[in-house]
Amino acid sequence: MILAPRTSCTRPLVCLTALAITTGVGSASTAPAIYSAVVNTSNNHITITGKNFSPSGLAPKVVFATTTLALVSFANQKLVATLPTGFSAGSYSLVVVNTNSQVAAFSVTLGAVGPTGPQGPSGAMGPAGPQGATGATGPRGPQGAQGPQGVQGPAGPPGSTIYGDGSAGALNITANTDWTVNPPANNIQFTSITISPGATLTVPSGLTLRATGDVEINGNIVVASSLWGRAGPQLIAGYGTGGVRLHTALFNCPNCYGSVLLLTARPG
Repeated sequence: MILAPRTSCTRPLVCLTALAITTGVGSASTAPAIYSAVVNTSNNHITITGKNFSPSGLAPKVVFATTTLALVSFANQKLVATLPTGFSAGSYSLVVVNTNSQVAAFSVTLGAVGPTGPQGPSGAMGPAGPQGATGATGPRGPQGAQGPQGVQGPAGPPGSTIYGDGSAGALNITANTDWTVNPPANNIQFTSITISPGATLTVPSGLTLRATGDVEINGNIVVASSLWGRAGPQLIAGYGTGGVRLHTALFNCPNCYGSVLLLTARPG
Protein backbone atom coordinates (compact mmCIF):
# COMPACT_ATOMS: atom_id res chain seq x y z
CA MET A 1 0.00 0.00 0.00
CA ILE A 2 1.29 3.47 -0.97
CA LEU A 3 0.30 6.67 0.88
CA ALA A 4 0.67 9.95 -1.02
CA PRO A 5 -0.82 13.09 0.52
CA ARG A 6 -1.75 15.72 -2.12
CA THR A 7 -3.53 19.08 -2.20
CA SER A 8 -5.03 20.69 -5.29
CA CYS A 9 -6.77 24.09 -5.31
CA THR A 10 -8.50 25.48 -8.37
CA ARG A 11 -10.59 28.68 -8.47
CA PRO A 12 -13.43 29.23 -9.07
CA LEU A 13 -14.00 25.48 -8.93
CA VAL A 14 -13.19 23.66 -5.68
CA CYS A 15 -10.25 23.12 -3.38
CA LEU A 16 -9.42 19.45 -3.05
CA THR A 17 -7.34 18.00 -0.23
CA ALA A 18 -6.59 14.37 -0.95
CA LEU A 19 -4.70 11.38 0.33
CA ALA A 20 -3.78 8.93 -2.41
CA ILE A 21 -3.89 5.26 -1.46
CA THR A 22 -2.97 2.60 -4.02
CA THR A 23 -3.70 -1.10 -3.45
CA GLY A 24 -4.18 -4.15 -5.65
CA VAL A 25 -2.97 -7.55 -6.58
CA GLY A 26 -1.50 -6.76 -10.02
CA SER A 27 2.09 -5.95 -10.80
CA ALA A 28 3.56 -2.67 -9.56
CA SER A 29 4.09 -1.54 -13.17
CA THR A 30 0.29 -1.48 -13.81
CA ALA A 31 -0.79 -0.18 -10.40
CA PRO A 32 -3.05 2.90 -10.77
CA ALA A 33 -2.28 6.20 -9.08
CA ILE A 34 -4.35 9.37 -8.72
CA TYR A 35 -2.46 12.64 -8.93
CA SER A 36 -5.28 15.17 -8.82
CA ALA A 37 -9.04 15.50 -8.97
CA VAL A 38 -10.74 18.76 -9.99
CA VAL A 39 -14.48 19.43 -9.98
CA ASN A 40 -16.00 21.88 -12.49
CA THR A 41 -19.23 23.14 -10.90
CA SER A 42 -20.51 24.62 -14.20
CA ASN A 43 -21.07 21.14 -15.70
CA ASN A 44 -20.59 19.01 -12.53
CA HIS A 45 -17.70 17.06 -14.09
CA ILE A 46 -14.76 15.73 -12.09
CA THR A 47 -11.46 15.40 -13.98
CA ILE A 48 -9.03 12.85 -12.56
CA THR A 49 -5.38 12.69 -13.62
CA GLY A 50 -2.90 9.95 -12.80
CA LYS A 51 -1.63 6.74 -14.41
CA ASN A 52 -2.59 3.16 -15.22
CA PHE A 53 -6.34 3.85 -15.21
CA SER A 54 -6.86 1.62 -18.27
CA PRO A 55 -3.77 -0.53 -18.95
CA SER A 56 -5.79 -2.92 -21.13
CA GLY A 57 -7.78 -0.19 -22.92
CA LEU A 58 -11.05 -0.94 -21.13
CA ALA A 59 -13.07 1.49 -19.04
CA PRO A 60 -12.18 1.58 -15.31
CA LYS A 61 -14.64 1.96 -12.44
CA VAL A 62 -14.84 5.29 -10.55
CA VAL A 63 -16.57 5.52 -7.15
CA PHE A 64 -17.17 8.84 -5.35
CA ALA A 65 -18.15 8.18 -1.73
CA THR A 66 -20.53 5.26 -2.30
CA THR A 67 -21.72 6.32 -5.78
CA THR A 68 -20.36 4.79 -8.99
CA LEU A 69 -19.85 7.64 -11.45
CA ALA A 70 -20.75 7.64 -15.13
CA LEU A 71 -17.68 8.17 -17.30
CA VAL A 72 -17.69 10.99 -19.86
CA SER A 73 -14.32 9.91 -21.28
CA PHE A 74 -11.37 7.79 -20.21
CA ALA A 75 -7.72 7.28 -21.07
CA ASN A 76 -4.84 5.61 -19.30
CA GLN A 77 -3.80 8.88 -17.63
CA LYS A 78 -7.03 10.92 -17.51
CA LEU A 79 -10.65 10.29 -16.56
CA VAL A 80 -13.67 12.59 -16.79
CA ALA A 81 -16.80 11.55 -14.91
CA THR A 82 -20.10 13.16 -13.90
CA LEU A 83 -20.71 13.89 -10.20
CA PRO A 84 -24.24 13.52 -8.88
CA THR A 85 -25.82 16.66 -7.51
CA GLY A 86 -26.48 17.14 -3.81
CA PHE A 87 -22.98 16.73 -2.36
CA SER A 88 -22.33 19.38 0.28
CA ALA A 89 -18.95 20.66 1.40
CA GLY A 90 -16.92 17.98 3.14
CA SER A 91 -14.42 15.13 2.65
CA TYR A 92 -15.24 12.20 0.37
CA SER A 93 -13.40 9.14 -0.86
CA LEU A 94 -12.60 8.76 -4.56
CA VAL A 95 -11.69 5.28 -5.80
CA VAL A 96 -10.53 4.17 -9.24
CA VAL A 97 -10.47 0.43 -10.01
CA ASN A 98 -8.56 -0.33 -13.22
CA THR A 99 -9.13 -3.26 -15.56
CA ASN A 100 -6.60 -5.36 -13.60
CA SER A 101 -8.78 -4.93 -10.49
CA GLN A 102 -6.09 -2.72 -8.98
CA VAL A 103 -7.36 0.12 -6.81
CA ALA A 104 -6.24 3.72 -6.31
CA ALA A 105 -7.96 5.72 -3.56
CA PHE A 106 -8.07 9.49 -3.18
CA SER A 107 -9.53 11.54 -0.33
CA VAL A 108 -11.32 14.60 -1.68
CA THR A 109 -12.44 17.60 0.36
CA LEU A 110 -15.06 19.72 -1.33
CA GLY A 111 -14.95 23.35 -0.26
CA ALA A 112 -17.38 26.13 -0.91
CA VAL A 113 -17.08 27.85 -4.26
CA GLY A 114 -15.56 31.29 -3.90
CA PRO A 115 -16.75 34.44 -5.66
CA THR A 116 -15.76 35.14 -9.22
CA GLY A 117 -12.59 37.16 -9.42
CA PRO A 118 -12.25 40.42 -11.36
CA GLN A 119 -11.81 40.21 -15.08
CA GLY A 120 -8.23 40.34 -16.22
CA PRO A 121 -6.91 42.87 -18.70
CA SER A 122 -7.45 42.31 -22.39
CA GLY A 123 -4.62 40.61 -24.19
CA ALA A 124 -2.73 42.13 -27.08
CA MET A 125 -4.45 42.07 -30.45
CA GLY A 126 -3.31 39.23 -32.62
CA PRO A 127 -2.06 39.64 -36.18
CA ALA A 128 -4.57 40.15 -38.94
CA GLY A 129 -5.72 36.98 -40.61
CA PRO A 130 -5.46 36.35 -44.35
CA GLN A 131 -7.89 38.16 -46.62
CA GLY A 132 -10.98 36.17 -47.42
CA ALA A 133 -12.18 35.29 -50.88
CA THR A 134 -14.09 37.89 -52.88
CA GLY A 135 -17.80 37.61 -52.33
CA ALA A 136 -20.40 37.22 -55.04
CA THR A 137 -21.47 40.29 -56.99
CA GLY A 138 -24.47 41.95 -55.43
CA PRO A 139 -27.72 42.68 -57.26
CA ARG A 140 -27.88 45.64 -59.60
CA GLY A 141 -29.13 48.79 -57.93
CA PRO A 142 -32.04 50.89 -59.16
CA GLN A 143 -31.46 53.30 -62.03
CA GLY A 144 -30.74 56.83 -60.95
CA ALA A 145 -32.68 59.89 -61.98
CA GLN A 146 -31.91 61.51 -65.32
CA GLY A 147 -29.35 64.27 -65.04
CA PRO A 148 -29.83 67.82 -66.27
CA GLN A 149 -29.36 68.61 -69.94
CA GLY A 150 -25.85 69.66 -70.81
CA VAL A 151 -24.87 72.89 -72.50
CA GLN A 152 -25.13 73.07 -76.26
CA GLY A 153 -21.88 72.34 -78.05
CA PRO A 154 -20.29 74.53 -80.68
CA ALA A 155 -21.68 74.48 -84.19
CA GLY A 156 -20.10 71.92 -86.48
CA PRO A 157 -18.47 72.69 -89.82
CA PRO A 158 -20.71 73.30 -92.81
CA GLY A 159 -22.03 70.18 -94.46
CA SER A 160 -20.97 68.95 -97.86
CA THR A 161 -24.39 69.20 -99.53
CA ILE A 162 -23.15 71.90 -101.93
CA TYR A 163 -20.72 69.38 -103.46
CA GLY A 164 -23.36 66.69 -103.95
CA ASP A 165 -23.10 63.08 -102.89
CA GLY A 166 -21.27 61.65 -105.92
CA SER A 167 -24.16 59.29 -106.63
CA ALA A 168 -23.86 59.82 -110.43
CA GLY A 169 -20.26 58.55 -110.45
CA ALA A 170 -17.50 60.09 -112.59
CA LEU A 171 -18.36 62.34 -115.56
CA ASN A 172 -15.97 61.81 -118.51
CA ILE A 173 -16.73 63.82 -121.70
CA THR A 174 -14.53 62.50 -124.52
CA ALA A 175 -16.69 63.60 -127.50
CA ASN A 176 -19.07 66.44 -128.24
CA THR A 177 -22.12 66.11 -126.00
CA ASP A 178 -25.28 68.26 -125.96
CA TRP A 179 -27.32 68.05 -122.79
CA THR A 180 -29.96 70.41 -124.16
CA VAL A 181 -30.90 67.64 -126.63
CA ASN A 182 -29.94 64.50 -124.65
CA PRO A 183 -29.86 65.36 -120.94
CA PRO A 184 -28.06 62.93 -118.61
CA ALA A 185 -30.13 59.95 -117.44
CA ASN A 186 -28.99 60.30 -113.82
CA ASN A 187 -28.56 63.30 -111.58
CA ILE A 188 -25.59 65.64 -111.98
CA GLN A 189 -23.87 64.97 -108.64
CA PHE A 190 -20.54 63.48 -109.74
CA THR A 191 -17.47 62.15 -108.01
CA SER A 192 -15.26 63.92 -110.59
CA ILE A 193 -15.67 65.91 -113.84
CA THR A 194 -13.28 65.51 -116.80
CA ILE A 195 -13.70 67.10 -120.29
CA SER A 196 -11.06 65.77 -122.65
CA PRO A 197 -9.16 67.95 -125.18
CA GLY A 198 -11.20 68.64 -128.31
CA ALA A 199 -14.51 67.67 -126.65
CA THR A 200 -17.37 70.15 -126.16
CA LEU A 201 -20.13 69.85 -123.56
CA THR A 202 -23.27 71.93 -124.30
CA VAL A 203 -25.38 72.61 -121.21
CA PRO A 204 -28.62 74.55 -120.59
CA SER A 205 -28.49 77.95 -118.98
CA GLY A 206 -28.57 77.94 -115.18
CA LEU A 207 -27.13 74.43 -114.75
CA THR A 208 -25.07 73.61 -111.65
CA LEU A 209 -22.51 70.83 -111.88
CA ARG A 210 -21.37 69.29 -108.57
CA ALA A 211 -18.39 67.05 -107.84
CA THR A 212 -17.06 65.53 -104.63
CA GLY A 213 -13.59 65.11 -106.17
CA ASP A 214 -11.49 66.69 -108.92
CA VAL A 215 -12.69 68.88 -111.83
CA GLU A 216 -10.44 68.95 -114.92
CA ILE A 217 -11.55 70.78 -118.09
CA ASN A 218 -9.29 70.42 -121.14
CA GLY A 219 -12.08 70.95 -123.70
CA ASN A 220 -14.97 73.44 -123.95
CA ILE A 221 -18.30 74.09 -122.28
CA VAL A 222 -21.04 75.84 -124.29
CA VAL A 223 -24.00 77.40 -122.46
CA ALA A 224 -27.24 77.42 -124.47
CA SER A 225 -29.44 80.51 -124.52
CA SER A 226 -32.36 80.92 -122.14
CA LEU A 227 -35.75 82.66 -122.45
CA TRP A 228 -34.00 85.97 -121.74
CA GLY A 229 -31.27 85.40 -124.27
CA ARG A 230 -27.96 83.71 -123.73
CA ALA A 231 -26.87 83.89 -120.12
CA GLY A 232 -23.21 84.43 -119.47
CA PRO A 233 -21.43 81.62 -117.63
CA GLN A 234 -19.44 82.06 -114.42
CA LEU A 235 -17.27 79.41 -112.81
CA ILE A 236 -17.31 79.09 -108.97
CA ALA A 237 -15.16 76.20 -107.74
CA GLY A 238 -13.32 75.16 -104.62
CA TYR A 239 -10.18 72.99 -104.42
CA GLY A 240 -10.57 69.24 -104.61
CA THR A 241 -7.91 66.70 -103.86
CA GLY A 242 -6.48 67.47 -107.30
CA GLY A 243 -7.92 70.96 -107.51
CA VAL A 244 -9.89 72.48 -110.36
CA ARG A 245 -7.74 72.58 -113.48
CA LEU A 246 -8.81 74.72 -116.45
CA HIS A 247 -6.56 74.32 -119.49
CA THR A 248 -8.43 75.99 -122.41
CA ALA A 249 -10.94 78.69 -123.14
CA LEU A 250 -14.01 77.35 -121.46
CA PHE A 251 -17.07 78.96 -122.83
CA ASN A 252 -18.44 79.94 -126.22
CA CYS A 253 -20.95 82.64 -125.17
CA PRO A 254 -20.44 86.07 -126.77
CA ASN A 255 -22.51 88.98 -125.35
CA CYS A 256 -23.73 86.83 -122.46
CA TYR A 257 -24.64 88.08 -118.98
CA GLY A 258 -25.31 86.78 -115.49
CA SER A 259 -24.09 83.82 -113.52
CA VAL A 260 -25.62 80.65 -114.86
CA LEU A 261 -23.09 77.82 -114.68
CA LEU A 262 -21.61 76.74 -111.34
CA LEU A 263 -18.87 74.09 -111.04
CA THR A 264 -18.00 73.23 -107.46
CA ALA A 265 -15.48 70.77 -106.09
CA ARG A 266 -15.15 69.61 -102.47
CA PRO A 267 -12.20 71.17 -100.63
CA GLY A 268 -9.40 68.74 -99.90
